[in-house]
Amino acid sequence: MSLCGDRIEENLKAKLSQERRKVPADVTPRVPAAVLIPLVCVEGEWNMLFTKRTNGVAKHQGEISFPGGAAEKEDDDLIETALRETCEEIGVPRSKIKILGSIDPVPTVSNYCVLPVIGIIEWPAELLINRDEVEKILLIPIEWLKRTENWYQREFYYDKGKFKTVIHYRDIGNDHLWGLTAMLAQKAIELI
Repeated sequence: MSLCGDRIEENLKAKLSQERRKVPADVTPRVPAAVLIPLVCVEGEWNMLFTKRTNGVAKHQGEISFPGGAAEKEDDDLIETALRETCEEIGVPRSKIKILGSIDPVPTVSNYCVLPVIGIIEWPAELLINRDEVEKILLIPIEWLKRTENWYQREFYYDKGKFKTVIHYRDIGNDHLWGLTAMLAQKAIELI
């Protein structure tokens, strides 16, 4: 048993879907995708693990994100997509990831439909970061993410005349957590 205790794990398992969602054959125009919202216990405190994407990736360069990406034909389901992408991006062995369940899929302005999968990574873990995709890892305490003084909402214009209100967090060093990733972090925190 970790110093963090089992309360978060129990709460999340009770509230999350345990369904193994198949990769939809056709969700045109949206691309099916999944992310892992990884929780890790560091020195007795629960943290969320985020990645900072490199400037060399095709989309969302330099942004803070959760490990994840588009589904591939060989993925049996979207949880498999989240696991595969996590292993590819940060090299954590699947045996070190405990899946707790998923939240409802979220459509994005970039034409994806993302399944957020929540899991616990056994920590410390030896990570083999894919430097082509991931610049660095960030561990942010859940208690910090919860505090209302650390986040705010602002309109984001994503197309001519189109906008939506998105969540932004106060900068963490030189890093800015916002948008879909910030919203998914908030959704996960609400369930804890």
